[in-house]
Amino acid sequence: MNERIKDIAVAAGAKLNEGFYGQICGILMSPAELEKFSESLIQECLLKINGAKIRNESYAELIERIKEDFGVE
Repeated sequence: MNERIKDIAVAAGAKLNEGFYGQICGILMSPAELEKFSESLIQECLLKINGAKIRNESYAELIERIKEDFGVE
């Protein structure tokens, strides 16, 4: 699991179930925690958009930054 996503999930109140060698094998969230997690992800993306605007980054650069930060290929 991507560390940034894991950090946001934990901050939202999620319980992470670890398997062998400390790998995350499950996430437990209440509906309220899931909503907070979703809002936090969106807020993080909005901050990145705002920062990209200030730095005059292109949309392509912004997309790559978001994908990299969240471990999306």
